[in-house]
Amino acid sequence: MLGPEQKAHFDVFGFIFFRQAFTADEIDKITSEAEIIWEERRKPCPSQDEGISSDEFVELRPTLTNLLVDDRIHGTIEGLLGPDFIFAGSEGQVTYHRYHGWHTDRPGDEEELSFHRIKVMIYLDPLDKDSGCLRVMPGSHRLPLHGQIEPE
Repeated sequence: MLGPEQKAHFDVFGFIFFRQAFTADEIDKITSEAEIIWEERRKPCPSQDEGISSDEFVELRPTLTNLLVDDRIHGTIEGLLGPDFIFAGSEGQVTYHRYHGWHTDRPGDEEELSFHRIKVMIYLDPLDKDSGCLRVMPGSHRLPLHGQIEPE
């Protein structure tokens, strides 16, 4: 599923982007399942500055758990990391503001950065360059750049 050009791109830049990896019907189903989780975890009256976070996410609904073995996800990660990769859990986030600011992802010390980690993201809301779309700084997944741009 993963071509040598994509693997090389990931190795150099630290990311791969798949536009429309899932059909509209699949995204509708994922969104419906996510809404069930959010409804269960929603605070009584969240303010515009608050959001909802779940340290477990896909593990909470069978339809979402099936994403872990979907070849578009599992096969891609296996193609990047090899067959012995370890799934370390999922998370889900909902924000109530219209802008998602730039941040380094999972800052850590050198020991934590000594092995490959991959984050798979599925955005369920439309985002564009003005409202918080995914922005990647090529090479920021490796030291020393990762440490140099980490917010203090």
